[in-house]
Amino acid sequence: MRKFFTLLLLAAAFSVNAQNVLETFWQGGFEQPGFGPVSTNVNGTASFANAGITADDAFWLNVWSIDSKNTSVTIVDDASEGSQAFLFTIGESTGDIRMRTSSNATDYVNGEFVKVTLDAKTDQAGVDAGGKLISVVKNTFKDALTTSYASYELYGAIANNRIQIWFPNTGAGEGYNVWVDNVKVEKVDAIPVDPVDPEFTAFPYTEDFESGDYTIGADIAKKNDTDGENDFWNGGTHPLFDRYWRGNFTTEYLTSVDADAYAGAKAMKLAVNTMEGSNFRLRSVNIPAGDYTITFKAKTDGAGVGKAKIGFVEDAASWYSLTDTYAEYSGSYTVTVNPNNGTTRLIVFYTCDPNVAGTQSYNIWIDDIEVKEGLPTSIDQPLKAEMRFYPNPVQSELNIKTDAKLSKVEVYSLTGQKVLGDYTGSKLINVASLSKGVYIVSVEADGQIIRKKVTKQ
Repeated sequence: MRKFFTLLLLAAAFSVNAQNVLETFWQGGFEQPGFGPVSTNVNGTASFANAGITADDAFWLNVWSIDSKNTSVTIVDDASEGSQAFLFTIGESTGDIRMRTSSNATDYVNGEFVKVTLDAKTDQAGVDAGGKLISVVKNTFKDALTTSYASYELYGAIANNRIQIWFPNTGAGEGYNVWVDNVKVEKVDAIPVDPVDPEFTAFPYTEDFESGDYTIGADIAKKNDTDGENDFWNGGTHPLFDRYWRGNFTTEYLTSVDADAYAGAKAMKLAVNTMEGSNFRLRSVNIPAGDYTITFKAKTDGAGVGKAKIGFVEDAASWYSLTDTYAEYSGSYTVTVNPNNGTTRLIVFYTCDPNVAGTQSYNIWIDDIEVKEGLPTSIDQPLKAEMRFYPNPVQSELNIKTDAKLSKVEVYSLTGQKVLGDYTGSKLINVASLSKGVYIVSVEADGQIIRKKVTKQ
């Protein structure tokens, strides 16, 4: 039996040179009420408000760091403007350091873009440590700080319903100071970024795991307490996929080449041990932006029936349950530029259902992967009725003109986030609440799925 998906790459499409401000979330220089007296201090994960900084400002929540939690924040008079600024004192051996907002401070939508403008500087220790000391995306520190205040523009996508300003982890003996002042946080419709050069262009690509580079039992990726993490694809004659990621809360997983194949002698086997509400991602190297069709065979074992699911976006409602016999899965991808780093990767999810309670252990087999450029020319049978979407671009109401019987209409952002999905049965879809940009409208009609890019003005 063949399964079909509406697939979206976890990246975002946008104009690489222009961005328009849609909304100002917050602006301030830490002078206004809500940021307390000079020399107020907070350490680790404690809230600003708990450190004597009043709760009048409901936007910034706390400073978060893990490991030794060796971070302090002080209101000081060494400001770029006015009389107050934030001084971050970051000590040695501290990880995941960031200043973050409350998750309910404003109407956040994961995947939407933000611009943070601020004045900042560091000390000589910060310059000696490399100088690239601030970002709104974890581990993407492109802006070098100096020992004098300068203005910086930071761009990123909203994640975990928060906006965050990140600092690099520190090792043993490392530490530095960063002063931050005059901050503005804005929602924008695009992020200026240059796409990276493609690393693979030889499509169509097939992977049947029969290559001599693969041997039965050879590890592709692993994660456990003994071996650590080595989640990268093998090199050699299979150059498309470069990484296999593990999600959170998985005690151990092991990916190997197994003899239980759909065809031939080999398949990829993912052995999951004590997984609870998480995901795995098979990721490609950078490929040209555009539409792709991917097809593969997959199954699970008896332990995975009713638990193991497969999908291509972070929307569990769109995932399909695997059975204990091979079935074919196919769909189309739109590969676009990641707004945080310019990459153009294809990402596939193999995952359990996060709504299933309790730990789970099972196996998944994948075989005969095929990736082609372009969209499928047909989906089993041609749709009996014509389907048209108008107006496009649309401002408030999108009309789906067809004689086919619609069973589901969903709208996705190009980050893979489902933004509309409560289908009422009408062929007139209200999109007025959506921000300006390009979306994917997915329509299920007569047992088939039709996808259309629509621009919201």
